Order: sequence, then C-alpha cells, then structure tokens
Amino acid sequence: MNSLDQEITYAGRSRFFNPIKAAIQNMKKLLRNGGKISFTLNEEGGYSGNILVEIRASIHDTFLTDWVGNDPTRFPARIKAVVTVLKEEGFCGRFQIIHEDGKVSIQVV
Repeated sequence: MNSLDQEITYAGRSRFFNPIKAAIQNMKKLLRNGGKISFTLNEEGGYSGNILVEIRASIHDTFLTDWVGNDPTRFPARIKAVVTVLKEEGFCGRFQIIHEDGKVSIQVV
C-alpha cells in the first residue's frame, strides 16, 4: 500500500466544482458500492496524475495523499477539486483518482 504522508488543503473554490458534482451525484450509488466512475470535464489540459487520497471524516480542512512534491500549490487542481467534492458529498476513505487531459476516474480503494 502506498504511503499517505502528504497533507493537502481542500479547494476553497474551483470552476470544476459544478461538473464534478453533477458527475458524482449521477453515479453516487455506483461509487458508494465500490465501483469505478469516469467522466469528462468541460476543459482539457491540466496536470495529469494518478493519485491515492484519503478523506478523513474527523479532519475537515486537509486530506492525505501519496502525491510527491515539495510545493502543495503544484498539486493537480482538478484532482483537488474532485477530492473536495467527494468530501462535500459525504464520502470518506481512500480513493484512487486519475486525471488525464480532462478525463477523470475515481475508484474506491
């Protein structure tokens, strides 16, 4: 299992919140049952990443991740927005989130 030793602050705002929220709400049951969901954002580009995150029910301002980087402001914004929406939608636990050129997939780990 990957080490989740980096703490990242949730996004305060993002132009991606609405399309991410719509996609997650559409497929919430599948995700809650451990399935994998995929969707495309309304913009291509952005940092690509395949990142493991942990959303903790008792910690409301940060999540844990296996992302490697010295500058948390360089954490992929689209993935940060996904994690933030997951938290807002009541999800907790570990998720593998992949983003590449506007395509996002989320898998419960």
